Formats: sequence, structure tokens, C-alpha cells
Amino acid sequence: MEPAASPPSELQLVVQFEATAREDLRVGFAPSSEASNDSSEDAEKHKKAHIEWKYEVAVGTSGNTELVWRKSASGRTKEVDLARVFTGRTCSTQEFVAYWVVADVKSGSFSFGVGAQVGQDVLSTVQDPDFVNVTETAFTSWDSPVSIRGIQVRGVYEGQTEALAAANIAAFPPPRPMVRADPLGKEDLLTPEQRQQYETEYAASKRRAERFGAPFAPPDIKKFLDPREVRKLQRTGAIMPGFSTGIDITSQEEQSKREQRMKRFDTPQFAVEYTAETAKALEQGMTQVEWAEKQRDQEKLRARAQKFGLSAEEDRSQVVPTGIKPASAKVRRERCDVKAPIVEGQTVVFRDDALHMYSLDEKFQQVRTSDVMDYFVGYGPAYVEWFNDSSCTVVFQDNFTAARALVALSQEIPPQTLKQKKEKTGASGEDVDMADAEASADDSAMAMEVEEEVEVPDVEFNRSQWHLGNPIGSQTQPRDKKWRVLLRKATDDDFPPEKLPKKGMYHSRGSQRHDARGGRRRNDREYGSSSRRRGGSRAHPYGEFREDRHGEEPSRSRRRNKNDDRDTGKPSKRIRVNPDGSINIVRDEQAAFSEPASESKPADVPKSEPAPAVE
Repeated sequence: MEPAASPPSELQLVVQFEATAREDLRVGFAPSSEASNDSSEDAEKHKKAHIEWKYEVAVGTSGNTELVWRKSASGRTKEVDLARVFTGRTCSTQEFVAYWVVADVKSGSFSFGVGAQVGQDVLSTVQDPDFVNVTETAFTSWDSPVSIRGIQVRGVYEGQTEALAAANIAAFPPPRPMVRADPLGKEDLLTPEQRQQYETEYAASKRRAERFGAPFAPPDIKKFLDPREVRKLQRTGAIMPGFSTGIDITSQEEQSKREQRMKRFDTPQFAVEYTAETAKALEQGMTQVEWAEKQRDQEKLRARAQKFGLSAEEDRSQVVPTGIKPASAKVRRERCDVKAPIVEGQTVVFRDDALHMYSLDEKFQQVRTSDVMDYFVGYGPAYVEWFNDSSCTVVFQDNFTAARALVALSQEIPPQTLKQKKEKTGASGEDVDMADAEASADDSAMAMEVEEEVEVPDVEFNRSQWHLGNPIGSQTQPRDKKWRVLLRKATDDDFPPEKLPKKGMYHSRGSQRHDARGGRRRNDREYGSSSRRRGGSRAHPYGEFREDRHGEEPSRSRRRNKNDDRDTGKPSKRIRVNPDGSINIVRDEQAAFSEPASESKPADVPKSEPAPAVE
């Protein structure tokens, strides 16, 4: 009796799906689980506990700007990056985007791209010399919701000539050299100059590789961008240059329109200049005569204060409150003034879409990101970038909103002065006859140096054009607890450079650390910390299990709690099936496998027929 013919070997694994996500969509790959003849529930759990996810492609990491290939290694927190590519925007929350992944067993390589056709629009290709054959796949995200539909997982086997040719990674075109403004690559964020620099470096690297017989690695396109632009892109919600809505209340055109409306509706003349003071006067119904009288009274008070040498606190002509002195030397050091232009005479270039906030008081750490967002709630803030304990930059959804927020929430501050010590040489108390001046030159030694304080303009403060903002509170503090703040338009220097991620973060959870009160969120992907450092158990990105990479039995000594987020073999409550057949994965320390919600097994690969889409 002849032995049964062995099944054909799988040469390629092809995965296709569509997804919508804000960022950090992940696809994991694992070898087949251990075969077992025991079909009991305990055996099934034991089998699942030994699933080891070997590879992962993370799409839209670092604020929807990068694509990363990772491979698990020995140890519980040691994973290696096989490749990291700066792609630009690859995830979208507006519409479903088609993706495909190919794992080539023969060449030991992976390829990932965008589009409905495999091999179309390649984003990244990576090769692993120690390739591990994978047959199962799973989907998850870091901590943001993701919707997935149309999942197809199929294997390509020996003898399937057409299918092998269609999924041949070696025949795929190279990735397009661009920084995507959208997942489909319709717009490139590279400027012509940056593209020319990249193409020159690309050609030089290729010549060097051919000359020395070394493998060719294209240059990192990210280094041709301004680091500040990279940092802004990495912040989810960053807007594209030039995007604007509403009206620019500071433009000459808008001022001309206000003049015409003023004549038409008999509006007071002072309303032409739109400031917080004029807006308040209009709200109070002040006429032009009353406005002029108020200005004359203030001018009289100002002249009186100057005549009698009154201090700023005693000067009642001040329109803006004068309590702008920092609470301590530390707080003063944390004030970020606008830098002087490199070329003398140049004007300072401010950003139209961002404001910089600085607190004059101590313990500003008690004000959280959510408090700052609530402060600007009526003006569509996009995100907050913290500089230090006293300063942060707030970016808005468009260019005009920031100007409106500055006018509505703050008051202009008149030019400020500083007190500096001036050395003055004074004569002695004795009178000296002019005729004897030369003979008594030594008498000048009787002169004494006295120190005198003089007021000089505060150049840095005045150049920054600070405004006194409305006091800000905190949800975690009593309502009467407020912090004094200064506001100004932000510059490009108010954005810190890119923060490179550290190793050992593949399995760490809680990437965006913040408490229920909406505190400042610490990005553990940047700081390299994980949940284990805070006393928690490490969670696996594709479902909780206690893997054993050294051949030992899984530890069962830990006492289970009914709220433990572990894989129990039951349907996940965090997977929702939509009427159109798509699925929603709600990210909360749990992941979904690429199969119907009524099951929790990884997706098995059929031999030739595509797996049906998730119902």
C-alpha cells in the first residue's frame, strides 16, 4: 500500500482587508499552533496559550507617519525592529482604505502596500534571514478604535502558477519616494527642493552599493524634512499648511468691510479696530462719544501718573491689569520669549494656527491637557504640546481660529520695562574752585560710586507680543483656584524636535498614559516604559496569554480576578459587527482575531480558496 501523498507546501501567505483608523493599525502573524488530538476545552486553552506571534506590521505609528516591521525575540520585553519607514499619512478616519500583506516563505520576506490589488503601491518590503513560516494572522490597534471589513486570508501553494506570479514580492515595484498627505498618495508633502536632495542622495547610495557589492538601502526620507515639521506631523490632528475656515478678523480686507458696515449701521468709529477692549465696549453698548470720553479720561490719568511718578500698581490709567510678575525665579526661567531674528531688521514670523501659553504662577502642573483644551473649547483646539512645567503650545484646526481665540480670551499688554542697576560717579560734598581744578586732580579720588536703578525697555517681552489671558482653572482643583496665564502667537521654535522612540515597547501597553481626570498624557512609546514598571502584568497585543518561550509550563500561581483581561475563549465584547459586514475593534487592552465575532480562534489558512469576509 502506497503512502498518502503529502499536501503541497505553502509558499506565500496573502492577507487583504479594508480599514479605517486614526493611527497605529497592527497586523500580527504567527506560525501554526501545536497539533493536539485532545479536543477538550482544557486542551484547546493550553493550545492557544502557546501561540507565539512572531511578526507584526504597525501601520501609522508615531502619529500616523511611520510603518514599522517587528519580530518577537527571546525574553518578555525584547523585540526587534526589522524595518522602520517614514511614509507620511497611511491611516484615515474618513474612509475605508484597502491594504494588502504578502509573506513569502521561499524568500523569507514580507511586503505591505495600499490598494485593492496585491503588489500595487508598495509601502515597505523587508527580509528576515531567520524567517519563521507563518500561517495565522490577527488584527489589533494600540489604543484607538479601528474598523475592519473585507478580510481575506489565503495561502498560495506549489503548482498555482498564476497566483504565485501575482504575489511574487521580487517582482513588485519599489516604494514611491514620497511623504504622503493621504493614504493613497495623491499628494506629496515633499517640496521640490527636498525631493531633489533625496534623489541625489538616492543615486549616490545606489552607486556606492554597486561599487562595493553591498546590499542597497535607500536613504531615510525623513532626514530631508525639517525636524520641527516631522514633530508636527507626528502629533495626531496636525493640520496641513494653508488650511483655513471662517474669516481673518485681522486682515485689511476684513477691516475695510467693518468700515463699510459701520457707516451703514451707524456703528461707533472705534469698532474699526477689533480688539478685546473694543469688543467689550460694543457689548456694553458704548457710543463713539462715550468711547472718546473714556479715552480722554485715561489720558489724563496717564499724564497724572507720569507727573507724580506713580508706580504701575498706582497708575489707574492702565487698561490691562499689571499682575504679570512671575511667582518665582523658576517660573521666570520657564518663560519662552520669541527669539530675535537672525538678520537685524527682519520681522518676527509668527504661526497663524497656534498659540503659546505661559503660566505666571507655581504648580501649573495641576493644570492638565484636558483643562487647556477646555480653555479653548469654543475655538476648536487640535492638540497641546507641553514645553515645560509652565509653558505649552496649542495648535488649532485652522489659521484664523487662533487669532480669534487670542482676541477673545486675552488683553493686550502695554510695553513693559525692566529695572537695571546703573553705576554713577558722584562728586564729593566739597566745592572746588575752577582755577584749582588741575592742581587738585587727586581730589577726584574722593568721588564715590553709587548704584542707581533705571528703567529700560524689556526687549524680549515686548518682542514676544504677550497678552494677558483669562485665568485658567483645573477640573481637579476647587473652582476658585485659578492660574494667571500669558498668551501669544506661537512660532516654529515653540515646537520641540522629534522624540525618537526607544526599544522594548512592542508588547508594552498603556502607550498614552493619563488618568480618568484627563491629565497630561505621557507617551510611553517615546519614553520606553511599559506596564510592568508600574506593577501591572504585561499584556499581549493580540490577546492576553502567559507565553512560555523556554519550554516551561505557563505559570498558574497568580490568582485570577474576575476582571482580569485575559483570553478566556469566549467571544470578545469589544468586537462589534456592523450591518454592512464590517467589524469595529474598540481598543481597551483587547484585540480581535480575523474571524467572526462568535469565535476567538486565529484565522486558519485554507489551501486554495480565499477566506470569506467577516460577517
